[in-house]
Formats: sequence, C-alpha cells, structure tokens
Amino acid sequence: MLTSDLTLRLAEASDIDIILAWWALPEIRRHTGAITLPDFQEVRHSLARPGRRDYMIMFEGRRIGRTCLIPHEAFEELSVYVCELALQGQGVGRSAIALTMIFARLGEIRARISRNNLASQKAFLANGFCLLSEEGDVYWYAKHHL
Repeated sequence: MLTSDLTLRLAEASDIDIILAWWALPEIRRHTGAITLPDFQEVRHSLARPGRRDYMIMFEGRRIGRTCLIPHEAFEELSVYVCELALQGQGVGRSAIALTMIFARLGEIRARISRNNLASQKAFLANGFCLLSEEGDVYWYAKHHL
C-alpha cells in the first residue's frame, strides 16, 4: 500500500504557490469552507502564525497534500488535504492524520469536516476520533491525545 511511503515535512515559503493552486481546485476548495481564495500574503501569514505547524504530505519526492495543526485556547485543530486527486481514496488521508498526530500537543485534538466529505469523516474515525458536534454544514470530530 502506498501509504507506507508517505512522509511529512514542514511547509516552507516555497510551497505557497502549490498550496494556492490546490485551493483553486473546486474538488479541494469545496471542503475548506472558504468563500474566497486566499492570496500569497494570506497564506504566508498563516504559515507564520505562532504555534501553528503546517506540513507538506510527501510521496515519491513530490508534494501531494498538506496537513496543519492550528492552536486554539482549549484544543488543537487538525486539518488535512490530500490534493493529488488520483491518490484520494487510497488511505493517504488516514495515514497523513496518523503521521500528523505525532506532532500534536497533548490534550484535545479536533477536526472540522464538511458534512458532505464522507472520506474525511471515515479517515478521522479510523484514527480514533469521535463525532463531537454539528454546526450547520460542519461536523466537529475530537480525540483526546495522550
């Protein structure tokens, strides 16, 4: 299975162009909840946000997606995007979640997933997350990380 060959590396300024290209893909953007596309400066600013950790999902030397851990006061939010569409549905998201959890701080980890993103819901459930709440078109999943 290809997921054993996945690695993560910290996102860099040189990744901003591909992150913007991914966000422009309707198949990716529909799950972000974003109304407008971010610009270069907005992505650069978010990558530099204190306490936030962004990672590129790597497979065979290429960037295929992104994960990040976003600090909140009472929890840390985990976000995962598998952006190489040909690799979606092959367990990449599930493996990327597990890899990213290595870097998560102790305590509650949450994920915000759109109601229509069944693949992400299954990937988080497979990693021990449970449905926490519903807010409109968004489900919040949570896991206590020890």
